[in-house]
Amino acid sequence: MNKFDAKKMVVVDMGAGSYTRTNVGHELFNLKPNPVDGKFYGYCPAEGYLTIGNFGAGNDDSYIDDVLVVYTTKKENSTDRKIIAFCPQARVYRKNQSGKEKGRFMPGDEKPVDYSIESEHLINLENSSPIFTIELRKYSRWMFRKLRFYGETYRDLAQEIIAYIEGMLNNDDDLSDYQKQVQDANPVTKKEQQNSADRQVETTSGPSGESVKKNPSLAKSVIVESGYKCIIDQNHETFQTKKGERYMEGHHLIPCTPRNARNFEEKDGKNIDCIENIVSICPTCHRAIHFGCNSTKEALVKTLYARQKNKLEEVGLRITEAELLALYIAQ
Repeated sequence: MNKFDAKKMVVVDMGAGSYTRTNVGHELFNLKPNPVDGKFYGYCPAEGYLTIGNFGAGNDDSYIDDVLVVYTTKKENSTDRKIIAFCPQARVYRKNQSGKEKGRFMPGDEKPVDYSIESEHLINLENSSPIFTIELRKYSRWMFRKLRFYGETYRDLAQEIIAYIEGMLNNDDDLSDYQKQVQDANPVTKKEQQNSADRQVETTSGPSGESVKKNPSLAKSVIVESGYKCIIDQNHETFQTKKGERYMEGHHLIPCTPRNARNFEEKDGKNIDCIENIVSICPTCHRAIHFGCNSTKEALVKTLYARQKNKLEEVGLRITEAELLALYIAQ
């Protein structure tokens, strides 16, 4: 079953109108965390608002929550679109909200930039692979005439987009099924730990796209050896599992995506699904490093890199702090 519902989904096209000529359209701020509170506020060109009745809102509702907002832009030298970001659980307002109190002003102007989309999280896909392309010839060249379309309008396409998004979420340490496998797994032997980086990279294809075959027992070994403590702060409390253990999750510092796995296998001859690239982390820190604002991600990545750098180098995985940050934060 899909986590997202096409009935509560909208695709918003960015980079249209005056934006393409001056680069200062109101959607200029859509992908940036707000400096006041770190949230993401989105403007929907051209009118700025979305019809929330399409998501099931009542006539008296001023907003609706848990909407999947997908941002696209034109591909170079093409009329086709590519997905560049999404907000998994956004609040969408019926009317435009003033950005004055959020410090949203047009560059060189005192005019506040309105918004109608508010989200705690935004997943930026500008530097991610694979890219999802919407080929207009398969649908209608007018599908973006209002610079947005709702999931119910192109339901088959919406389901493809949802599968892609779920795949992109799952590729980064699979925050659902993989972690369940980690909890049920047994630790590997010391010999298997020592040779974990020398295994050949394997991938698998499914409804959500390609993913790396990961050994959950490696992550379980890291968690056990940490004493079921979070590497960010050993005092972070979680809860007891059915096995009577403190719940912790395994996180691949170099994100274990197919693209990254192939790059490091070709460059260093190593498998990034290895003991040295996995840390024990509490679920709150884990979600923060995946879905937090850029400043939160940067602080966590720098902390983890400082603690794992020597281990990565000893096993032959070569990566600088700047290169690692680039895998988490779009430049």
